[in-house]
Amino acid sequence: DSKRWTVELLENGEKKAIKEENLEVSKAIDEDYEKAKLDKMLREGPKKSMSANSEGNKEQRPLGAKTAWPKVKGIHPGAVVRLQGLQGAPHLNGRKGRCLTFDPETGRWKVDLGDEQKALKVENLIPAPGEKPPTKTSAEEEKKEADARQDKVKSNPKEAFAESYGWDG
Repeated sequence: DSKRWTVELLENGEKKAIKEENLEVSKAIDEDYEKAKLDKMLREGPKKSMSANSEGNKEQRPLGAKTAWPKVKGIHPGAVVRLQGLQGAPHLNGRKGRCLTFDPETGRWKVDLGDEQKALKVENLIPAPGEKPPTKTSAEEEKKEADARQDKVKSNPKEAFAESYGWDG
């Protein structure tokens, strides 16, 4: 198991096997791909591109149907997510993680929480594209915050319930 991803380079279409740790997720990939496709069309001339379009085939992004994971917007290798709806480990709900790999046999994502890794179902993941990936330090801070909330619930459950609905008084 080499843990490498096959990546198609936009500049020349060459395919490379890249280690997972050397890849970074980019929101701009779709824009870059469309730009490269347009540049290629301009280089090849209109006849070649028109014949492809006249057949009614809409070109798909290279990732397309060949991925092993379910097609859920914002959930892919490297994506930052928040955990939700965990019943076996409710203390992890709300924690931040980064999707690493998808196991098609179990239907679960291997998610790095910064201090541990968990195998989670896609329905327990919420995309969090605006957030930074978890680190060991951020994971420890999230744990402390969760523990503080849990202690408050234990000491005064009615007040904790009211605060969860925005009551502050």
